[in-house]
Amino acid sequence: MTAYRWGQGAGGEIPSDAPPEGHGWLIDDETSEKFSLWVARSLPDMGPPPGSVRLGYVRRGSGGAMLGRDGDGVLVQDYEVLLDKAVWEDMEMAYDDPDDEDTSYRRPVAGAVVCGHSADGAPLYASRIQMDESNGIGTGFIPSEDGERASSNMYREVLVEPAVAGSPAPDPEPAQEAAVVPAVVVSKLDCKSELVEITNAGSVEIDLSGWKLRDRSARKPYAFPAGTLLAAGASVRVRSGPGAAKPKPGELKWTTASVWGNRGDTARLFDPAGSLVSTKEG
Repeated sequence: MTAYRWGQGAGGEIPSDAPPEGHGWLIDDETSEKFSLWVARSLPDMGPPPGSVRLGYVRRGSGGAMLGRDGDGVLVQDYEVLLDKAVWEDMEMAYDDPDDEDTSYRRPVAGAVVCGHSADGAPLYASRIQMDESNGIGTGFIPSEDGERASSNMYREVLVEPAVAGSPAPDPEPAQEAAVVPAVVVSKLDCKSELVEITNAGSVEIDLSGWKLRDRSARKPYAFPAGTLLAAGASVRVRSGPGAAKPKPGELKWTTASVWGNRGDTARLFDPAGSLVSTKEG
């Protein structure tokens, strides 16, 4: 198999021959600016222990690369960037219990490239959320082959080895139904009532653990607690302000302080990788 090449970068700079492999959005009060993302990893001698690798992404001019594990980003100054145009393939769907599809998770396909190892020796793969111009979510990573740790409710693609020149093309696989991409949206924002409604518009249950809700400012976000499951077609409300002291059934308490601007505000929902998933003005 052909190995991918990595080139050194530092301080948010990108090697000139590194192709972008995703994009993100910079949101402010009035506009949204699209920017490119590259696949990055820590240098091999970065620890702990020496030789362990963290995958992540780098945005030009960001001052460093955002690396991490399980969505916990760490900004580093020195890193490597993928130089070859990546080949991406859909991740496999697997099941803990063949009789219960609600226990599904995704895992790297055969041929997925091991780009490094975590501190405990688990393999790390470069991956990205499947590109969609409407929501602008970009690169990410998945930590290991282990079913539980590789769990991801957001549909992703994983970096695979490119085909060797001259090798025969694989036999075409039988046509299958297109995979259903989960869709979580901010369906309602009532600034005066200090109430936000989040809806699962997809057809599978979504684990909101680690997702974050922000207003237009940079104040501390609301983090959905571990074990927050949202069934297909269901909604959950996040309450702030005085009414949060005694939240109603089906409501999650944020803070008793007022969060949303009475003259209008924007609710922004982020997935565990920090990608903007949905916005709603109110």
